[in-house]
Amino acid sequence: MIYVDSNALVYLLHDVKPKSDLVSSYLVQVDRVYTSLRTVEEVSYVLIRIKAARHYGVRGIYQVREAVKKHGLEFVEEELAALRSLLEEYGILGYFQGMPLSL
Repeated sequence: MIYVDSNALVYLLHDVKPKSDLVSSYLVQVDRVYTSLRTVEEVSYVLIRIKAARHYGVRGIYQVREAVKKHGLEFVEEELAALRSLLEEYGILGYFQGMPLSL
């Protein structure tokens, strides 16, 4: 069993070598992989922040919030879908309120 934190997921999503290879090798070796809702939220925010900075030149949480209010989340649909696919690909289970759930 292994718990995956936000850094590991971001490494995989952005294919940060050699860290993404290391994370991937660990994930395929274990029978259970867990994360938390908080971790999924952190990764989602990082993806939104990076994309908002590239598209709209925003920096910081307040500017990110304004960009999301103004433009919605359509500009990060692909990134959020990639996160969901990654969680499904590795069979990562969420541990919410003490009960393992499939995300």
